[in-house]
Amino acid sequence: MEMNNPGPNALLVGGPDWSNDEPWRVRHVKPEQITIKVNVGNRYEHFQRTGQEVVREQRQLNVFEWSHSTFVAE
Repeated sequence: MEMNNPGPNALLVGGPDWSNDEPWRVRHVKPEQITIKVNVGNRYEHFQRTGQEVVREQRQLNVFEWSHSTFVAE
């Protein structure tokens, strides 16, 4: 695998019901990253690293659980 495109290593879980199947839920993050903020239109969804890992499609993924939403300032 190329270093420029390391592939996904994180799975985002939880949050509002509407967002459970969104493609942005599997992504690449820096190894030291403990929080993630995802822009989904008029708000940000915030996720926190849980310390758990799962295997999906033969990839080890760090689990980040939804913690809260904030709205984008106008």
